[in-house]
Amino acid sequence: MQCRRHDRENGNAPFLLYVLLKPVNRTGALVSTGFRLTGTAIYGSNLLNYFAALLILTSPENLSVFSQDQINAMALVFLNIHRHGYDLGLIFFGVHCLFLGYLLYKSVYFPWILGILIVFAGIGYVVGSLTLFLSPEYGSAIAPIYIAPIIGEISLCLWLLIKGIKI
Repeated sequence: MQCRRHDRENGNAPFLLYVLLKPVNRTGALVSTGFRLTGTAIYGSNLLNYFAALLILTSPENLSVFSQDQINAMALVFLNIHRHGYDLGLIFFGVHCLFLGYLLYKSVYFPWILGILIVFAGIGYVVGSLTLFLSPEYGSAIAPIYIAPIIGEISLCLWLLIKGIKI
């Protein structure tokens, strides 16, 4: 099961991370921000698939043209498309994490271990999402890989909330 919090991401986070990590490597920070924003755009546009399923299930004109089984099947198609679209966004977010982890590792503001944990999070997102795209039958087998993103992201979040950055 994947965490769905990325659907509600704060739009300021990529820019704040860019400003914070630009002194470490300007190009790396820019590329990281670009991948994060691309993933966020995919998440946003992908939400239309949820809306399409809702429209299919609640539009009165659909009830007269299609049978209930057909309506349910069409709604399920849009929900499945959303699942794949979310995984596509996670690939971009995972690449963002790879760059972010490198920048955190090189930064003097953060302990190097946070960079390593975020790199592992990125690897988890990319490998997990690519596996679900290319070999969905292995979805349950690779589910434990999402422990790495949980540990990495919680560690970074707690570090920022409790310790902050070293100036």
